[in-house]
Parts: sequence; structure tokens; C-alpha cells
Amino acid sequence: MTEFYEHIGDYIGGQLTGDDLISFEQELAVNKELQEAVENHDIVEELLDLMWEEEARKVLDEAPIEETIPSKPSLYKKETKTRSLRRFVPLAAALLVLLAVGFLFKDHFKAPLSNEQLFAKHYSEYMGQTVRGEEATDSEISICDQGHYYLDKGDITTAKKLFLLAVNQKANSCTQKSYWYLCLIYLKEGNEKERDGLLRSMVNNKQHNYHSKAVKLQADLN
Repeated sequence: MTEFYEHIGDYIGGQLTGDDLISFEQELAVNKELQEAVENHDIVEELLDLMWEEEARKVLDEAPIEETIPSKPSLYKKETKTRSLRRFVPLAAALLVLLAVGFLFKDHFKAPLSNEQLFAKHYSEYMGQTVRGEEATDSEISICDQGHYYLDKGDITTAKKLFLLAVNQKANSCTQKSYWYLCLIYLKEGNEKERDGLLRSMVNNKQHNYHSKAVKLQADLN
């Protein structure tokens, strides 16, 4: 498990390739803690930098210095103010760490999203050509686009029939789109068996057009 966390920086920087990248993304799809670590990587890095700076300041503060009071009162007041600020730095650093920890774990205390909320979050509005006719017989529009159109209109029954027809015809990219929207329909209906079957096929196929969307949905379900 530790090795995945060690690869976060390389993954974000685009330096992770080959089998390491495949293994990392497969783990990322199902590991909620790893997803949070990736999302908050930049914040943690900044906090670590602040902590290193604080340690450096401590070393400088602990170095032996000659305790002398400047001849001018204004200079003495400035030195006193500087030391007061130095005493405040550890407290500020501790507060930053507490805020970061709270941010990293805030999702653990959120109520899980309902099927309707997940559907709304992952559904993309239909932006294609308008379908003509109640039976969606317009030959200029692909079957999966017709299904998307009716799903957008709230006609789930007609949409599901069209998506299933596209899947059975195995019409390449149209089939892949139908997989995704059928998965969302099953999500909305609460049909976990059919939903998970389609979701696994997309998550496990990095070449699938909806692979990244499926990975995000899988993460939300977990």
C-alpha cells in the first residue's frame, strides 16, 4: 500500500508510466484514502515546506547570541517585537497542520450521496441534434444519441430500449456511450448488479471512451 502513496508526486507530474501507472490507477479507482491523498497533495506539500522553514528558524533561534540592549530605545522595541513574532510562528504552524488534517478527513464525515444525487453529478446534458418523431426514427442521429436525447427528456424507458439496442448491435463508439448511460440509468433505478457489471467493464478497460468517468463514479460509490 505504501508504494502507491510514494508514487503520488510522479502520478500528478505525469512521470508515472507503464505497469506502474496501470497499477496506480486501478488502486486509485477503489481506494478512497488514496484519492483524497492525490486531491490534497499540493496542500500537504505546502505544509511540509512550512514545517521545514519552521525547523530552520528554530535552529537559528537556538544559536547562542549576545544579549545586548541597543543604545536607542526604538531599536530595542523592534528587537522585542521580532522575538514575539518568532514565538508566534510555532502556534501558527500548528494551526495550519490542524486545518490541513481537518480538510483531508472532512469527506469521512459527509453523508453518502443518494442514487439520484450521484446520477445528477455524473450525468451530462444532451447537446446534440433534436430527434424528430416520437419513435426516434431519424436516421441521421445515432441510436445512442437518440437514447441520450430521451434520457435528457426524462423518458427512461425509451432511452433504455435504445441504449440496449445499440449495445446489442456493437456499434463501436456508440456502444461505449450506451454502456455509460445504461450504467447511469441502473444507478438511478438502484439496480446495483447491472450497474456494477457495466462499471467494472469500463474501469478495467483503459481504452474505453468513458474510462475516466467510470473511475470517478466508482470512487464516489466506494
